Amino acid sequence: SRDCTCTSGFTGDGLVCTDVDECLVANGGCHANADCTNDIGGRTCTCHPGYQGDGLQCTDVDECLVANGGCDANALCSNTAGSRDCTCTSGFTGDGLVCTDVDECLVSNGGCHANAQCTNTAGSRTCSCLAGYTGDGLTCQLLQCPVGFAGQGQDCAPDSDLDGYPDTELSCSSKYCRKDNCVNRPNSGQEDADGDGIGDACDTDADGDGLLDTSDNCPLIANPGQQDGDSDTHGDVCDNCPVVSNPSQNDVDGDGTGDHCDSDIDDDGLLNTADNCPLIANGNQADVDGDGLGDSCDNCPQHNNPGQEDADEDRLGDACDDNVDSDRDGVEDGVDNCPNMANGDQQDVDGDGAGDACDTDSDNDGINDGTDNCLLIPNSDQKDTNGDGIGDACTSDFDGDKILDSDDNCIANPNVQATDFRQLQLVALNPETPSTPPVWVVYDNGAEIHQTKNSDPAIAVGDHALVNVDFDGTFFIEDTSDDDFVGFIFSYQSNAKFYLVTWKKGPQNWNGQAERGVALKLVDSATGPGTALETALWVTASTANQAQLLWHDGSIGWTPNVAYRWQLHHRPDIGTIRFYLYQGNNQVIDSGNIYDDTLKGGRLGLFCFSQQQIIWSNMKYTCSDDVPQDMFNDLPTHLQTQVTSS
Repeated sequence: SRDCTCTSGFTGDGLVCTDVDECLVANGGCHANADCTNDIGGRTCTCHPGYQGDGLQCTDVDECLVANGGCDANALCSNTAGSRDCTCTSGFTGDGLVCTDVDECLVSNGGCHANAQCTNTAGSRTCSCLAGYTGDGLTCQLLQCPVGFAGQGQDCAPDSDLDGYPDTELSCSSKYCRKDNCVNRPNSGQEDADGDGIGDACDTDADGDGLLDTSDNCPLIANPGQQDGDSDTHGDVCDNCPVVSNPSQNDVDGDGTGDHCDSDIDDDGLLNTADNCPLIANGNQADVDGDGLGDSCDNCPQHNNPGQEDADEDRLGDACDDNVDSDRDGVEDGVDNCPNMANGDQQDVDGDGAGDACDTDSDNDGINDGTDNCLLIPNSDQKDTNGDGIGDACTSDFDGDKILDSDDNCIANPNVQATDFRQLQLVALNPETPSTPPVWVVYDNGAEIHQTKNSDPAIAVGDHALVNVDFDGTFFIEDTSDDDFVGFIFSYQSNAKFYLVTWKKGPQNWNGQAERGVALKLVDSATGPGTALETALWVTASTANQAQLLWHDGSIGWTPNVAYRWQLHHRPDIGTIRFYLYQGNNQVIDSGNIYDDTLKGGRLGLFCFSQQQIIWSNMKYTCSDDVPQDMFNDLPTHLQTQVTSS
């Protein structure tokens, strides 16, 4: 007999054997990523495309390792299980197998600044500021003409009176390219009441009514008849209260009706007699402390103080002023929204009571300031279309104040956009002796001030509180009979604490010796305004408990009817001050770095002492955290390190 047995791969009784299709069960033992092919008496395992091995074991092939996986050279190859994906890289478009360059410049100038040239490159673009502008192309600022010149960008011409307008007409389009309508007397507002092309500043008959300005009761509005019904020296045609005498012509709400005859001075819909803040609009009439003064105009809104006494003139009433200021920023700890970090501007964009300087999320958008691409504008999506690190929400207006950064004096402070000294606080520095008070006249929307009288020392303080600041302006003294002090202040915190830059024409001994030249003083007076402070402001020396002389340059005194340009840089965070003075385009003084960290910011203002007929023109203050290169170069190593690491 015999036994018949089908061999492996076949099935049957041995007499008849048929092939077994091994692939029908468990893929014939092949790998999951393999194909099983039945053979006569067996099977073959073949790894799928994109895998390699003997079919029993198959491992993924990384196609991207060879020739970029067949993707375009400008594509990213991403390995996948058994295959790969091809994706065109940024700046290219296509299916990944074929990628073509995107011309970014065709849409929104490629994200470049409006005053920049966008140039397409392979996969990207470059931004270059146009001629006359400076910057990285994403941000472009107009080049400034050097001191002594005016114009726009590279189109500059001499500016004899340093008021920002050239002596001759230029071809550029800016208003600062137009010929100065008063070449030899500063008038940065270029006011011209009669439109005759001669600026009011040097037009003896500014309104063209045939009367000299010196005898015209409306020098800017023609009124040959000179009618003055209320005898207040203002002719009826220019008198904002023609039937009520009001020599001051004050008009708080700017409605053209003088306060003396305006039943609602602040235009808040409430009659003055029923308004608890008649000079400041406050429709809700909130008065938390019940002292009869609305919170909007109360210098201690939570302390009953109907008299509003404020001995140190810091705008905080004596009733709530304890003069404890740990961070020396001019804001008492009790009302300071960052009591341990200097922030005299008290900026708080999200209104949460924590100042931006010490708020980890200034705009309250859930993104910490350290990583937020728009610090002052809520943008939780952090959208940044052009990938420049600046969120779309704040690309052209960093602080959200509706003023383009290119036109904004303080791009990171929504409360300050332009130089404006129209809201002046007048401070007499020796009220103990009777004298003629100074007369301050405002022009150019607050960027030019005239002071006409010979007076005891006084300051006129602006409204904006600033920390790191650059302050520029033009001195012009018309008086030829005197030789006393002109100047300005910065970091004003009270009538006893401020920095003072003062300039005297010639030496003089009166209550002590005053030397010719420019001086910088730290006023830190134990007594405040009075005879002792007046004496300290006169002498060119330090005075115990009153003022410290930080620096003096006696090389030059002022000359009448000559324009001088000053530049001041103050960086309280590194306790450094620097002052420059120019006559025409010539630098005549560079103070070098002056070190003092007593006062950490405050308000700006103007100073006069026994000197009349002063013009401060073409003034500009800007917020700037950057440290000018010359200042940086002269810093000691530890301060340079502080700057570079901040």
